Amino acid sequence: MALTQVEINKAKPGEKSYSLTDGNGLMLVISPSGSKLWRFKYRINGIQRMMAFGAFPVITLAEARVLHLDAKKKVAQGVDPMGKEQQERRTTLSTADVASQWYEHWKVGKDPIHAGHVRTRLDVDILPVIGHLHVDAVKPMHIVQIVKNVESRGALDLARRAFQNCSQIFRYGIANALTENNPAALIKPADLLKPVKAVNMPRVSERELPICWLA
Repeated sequence: MALTQVEINKAKPGEKSYSLTDGNGLMLVISPSGSKLWRFKYRINGIQRMMAFGAFPVITLAEARVLHLDAKKKVAQGVDPMGKEQQERRTTLSTADVASQWYEHWKVGKDPIHAGHVRTRLDVDILPVIGHLHVDAVKPMHIVQIVKNVESRGALDLARRAFQNCSQIFRYGIANALTENNPAALIKPADLLKPVKAVNMPRVSERELPICWLA
């Protein structure tokens, strides 16, 4: 049975990813983080593949069906739609789309608490600055803004982690032909952040050691 707009709007995240089927291999994958990702499952030359069309609502139901129909025609002609089509799809791909795909890929096997911290960092520190931008439109200055915003709270370690996550998102995008852009690669945290001062612990004499053991 074909999907409806009402079903898509009502779909809520669960503990695990699940999919809503529109038919003929087109599906909407609902991730635990709440992202809704269009996927096309098909087989060509005896190999089963999964093609990404982007995230809802950036890609609407009607748009996903158009993309699906075009890809399905290529498969029927013996042409794998992944190559050229994936490049064309980048014209509507936001950084939030790529970040969601990276996060779902990255979090597999990670400690849930750690994964939750990273999800929060995305939602609070990273995506408010660059999530709405096209993935190819993000510049080094945007990464600098993210890092400086976090640093202004006195959270130097979290600022470095935010920078690392930005770099991971764009490296994932490059590896999966979603972008050719990694603005984080052009800068280094040491160029942005204040150096962390090493704090030397006071020297303890042999005479004071028993006191330390009893403390």
